[in-house]
Amino acid sequence: MFVPIGLSGMLAVRRPAPVLAGVVPLTAATELAQGVLPVGRGRDTGDVGMNTVGGPLGPVIGGLVLPAR
Repeated sequence: MFVPIGLSGMLAVRRPAPVLAGVVPLTAATELAQGVLPVGRGRDTGDVGMNTVGGPLGPVIGGLVLPAR
């Protein structure tokens, strides 16, 4: 779910550190919101783990796609 966000961030900023600084907390905030808001879904620590792994994959893929400078 967060791979496209990480990839888009990497393509926009072209630096992995700010993208990771935004993607990783976003995954936790998403799960927190699901637990607090009445959206019909509960919190799941497995989702946090998978999203935290998926978020950094976007910048890694973006780094492979972007030409080295």
